[in-house]
Amino acid sequence: MRIVFPHRLALCLGAIAVHACARPQPTVRTEPRTETRTETHTEIVAVPAAAPGGISFAQLRAVVPRIRALRAEPPRIDLVVGQRIDVASALRIVALDSAGRELGRLTHFDQFLDSPAAALDGPGAVRGLQPGEGLLILEVSLFVQFGGQGPPPRLEIPVVVRMPSPTPPRPS
Repeated sequence: MRIVFPHRLALCLGAIAVHACARPQPTVRTEPRTETRTETHTEIVAVPAAAPGGISFAQLRAVVPRIRALRAEPPRIDLVVGQRIDVASALRIVALDSAGRELGRLTHFDQFLDSPAAALDGPGAVRGLQPGEGLLILEVSLFVQFGGQGPPPRLEIPVVVRMPSPTPPRPS
C-alpha cells in the first residue's frame, strides 16, 4: 500500500501549473504596413488607410448595417495579359443604402475571382493571365460581425483580359 502525502500532491500539481503558464504567449505587433509573402498566403500587418472620401476601417462598423448594395465605377475591368491593377485604386466601389443613396466609397472588401483569364495577385490586386473573361466578386468585409442582416451585399464585376496590341515595326 502506497500513501501519497498532500504536500507531494501539491508539488506535482504546482509543477504542472507552472509548466502550463510558462508557454510563450502570443504578441501583438504594431508596425507600419508591411507584407510577408509565402507560397500559400500573404499576411498584412496593420490596416491601410481609406482613400480620400472613403469609408475607413474604423468607420466600417457604423456604416455596415446600412449597406444594402454596392456599385462599381467603372462597371467593368479591362486588362492586358500581364497587367496588374489595384482594385481599390482602379475602381470606385460605392456603398448604397436601401434608398439607393451613397454612403461613401468602400475601400475594404472581400474579393473572389471566378476566371481562368485572371488571378488575384496579392491583397486587393488582379493580374491578367491569358485572354478571356471572368467575374471579380466583391463582398462587404465583416458584414455579419458588424451587425449586417442577411447575406453580405455582393457585386459581380466583369473582367476582360486581352492580348497586348502588337507594336508596329519602326521605320528604318
